[in-house]
Amino acid sequence: MKIAFVTSEFVTEDNFDGGLANYIYRISLSLICQGHEPFVIVSSNKNEEFVYRGITVFRVNKANKFISIINLITLGLFSQTLGVVWLSYCLNGKLRNIQKLEKIDIVQYSSYLATGLFSITTAPTVVRLSGYQPLIRESYGITYPSLDTWLSEKFEEIAMKKVNSVYGPSILIANIVKKVIKKSVKVIESPFVLDVTDESLESCNKVKNVTSNYVLFFGSVGLLKGVKDIADVIHSLFTKEKELYFVFVGKDMGFDGGSMMSYVYRQAGEYSNRIMYFNKLRHDELYPLIRNASVTILPSRIENFPNTCIEAMALGQIVIGTKGTSMDQLITDGFNGLLCIPASPSSLKNTLLRFLKMSNKQKAFLKVNAKATVSRLEPKIIVSRLINYYEDVIRNYSEK
Repeated sequence: MKIAFVTSEFVTEDNFDGGLANYIYRISLSLICQGHEPFVIVSSNKNEEFVYRGITVFRVNKANKFISIINLITLGLFSQTLGVVWLSYCLNGKLRNIQKLEKIDIVQYSSYLATGLFSITTAPTVVRLSGYQPLIRESYGITYPSLDTWLSEKFEEIAMKKVNSVYGPSILIANIVKKVIKKSVKVIESPFVLDVTDESLESCNKVKNVTSNYVLFFGSVGLLKGVKDIADVIHSLFTKEKELYFVFVGKDMGFDGGSMMSYVYRQAGEYSNRIMYFNKLRHDELYPLIRNASVTILPSRIENFPNTCIEAMALGQIVIGTKGTSMDQLITDGFNGLLCIPASPSSLKNTLLRFLKMSNKQKAFLKVNAKATVSRLEPKIIVSRLINYYEDVIRNYSEK
């Protein structure tokens, strides 16, 4: 089966190494292993075709002087909306050119930035939910969006209505979206692929030289992922737990006009020397840090089906996640991890203290169950479900 992934992000592009990019990369590798032919059409700053680890990648330059002029005329009031429209137009233009040369069995669009807004009708099409923007916006406390933001969100909704089918990994998000677009949304969880053979201990050793008792956070260091909630209790945790350290890994997303890590250090006060921060780490550097942490905390305010949580659990790590944010699709409190209330620093603190009081036997129980939970996400299992789903969409398309 030849599958086109049309996306705003991929791991080959600068600054795009989050959940969406990693999902497409991992599912593409898994599809190749089972004899299929995925290729990726991705937004970029150049036009280029190349092969990355067996995956054919088409970069599409979305820059355009006409769009820049319109933005200038409108004083940038609709920059977000114009960006969404132009992005989809460019990506689908490339898709149409490719389709003239070879048969494509199915096209998968990412929901983020409405890549399916100008979706083709000459092949079966699906959208995979990589989140739901109104929920993310509300998690930032923005109840009333600007007209520009509202329009860009509306275009994402239109794109989902246009394609033949929609699916996503999160039961929570799927149930919300199907009410909005008034069509069924299939749930297919994301696979976990251990994409590292040789690990680098450099970063882990830097931490080990200071402490062996550290709490780990990794991901986007920002409000959405709950880093402010960590910061707001970090001083009291350091006061109570004299040997405890915190390690943060990820891109600083900023907060309140400054950097989020500056806020974390400020809140830690005189204990700021018990914080270590790594801007970005490759998986081969990150995985040893995960394995050796006392616990991983991921207090997100909303999630789709977080790679961070999957990675940590797959490595036998205990995760403190959040209730009602899709993490409880992976974590059962007290069985394979712990859950706290999102956007609640006090709940996060109490849950972490609860973990620290656990016996080694209780912790070992959680770790074994965490690793076992992720076994359901083996690529063979997930790809089989995905291919069955694709075949159903193709069959329904052909019948129409």
